[in-house]
Amino acid sequence: MGAPERSCVACRSKSGKQDFIRFVVSSEGDVLVDSLHLSGKGGLSGRGAYLHLACATKQAQGKLIYSLGKNRKLNAFDLVKLVEDFKSTVEVETKTRKKLRFL
Repeated sequence: MGAPERSCVACRSKSGKQDFIRFVVSSEGDVLVDSLHLSGKGGLSGRGAYLHLACATKQAQGKLIYSLGKNRKLNAFDLVKLVEDFKSTVEVETKTRKKLRFL
């Protein structure tokens, strides 16, 4: 049996978790990017939602809110800014390691 697949909340296509950015909601209601899920050492706890980097547009924010916001209050966030911050962090981290599949 192969590795489990995840679904993108925007385009609904399926793939392995290494192809996605994972978002979680903190106990305070903040939407966070979970970069730990790519390390193979687990990730942040809580309900997560997966999104392809190419699907991370302002239009996808509503779908992400719907997926993450079930039964909880979310603080305001800017999806595009979260993704840009994540990309710049990952690019710095991956200079000495193998490149992630979605970058």
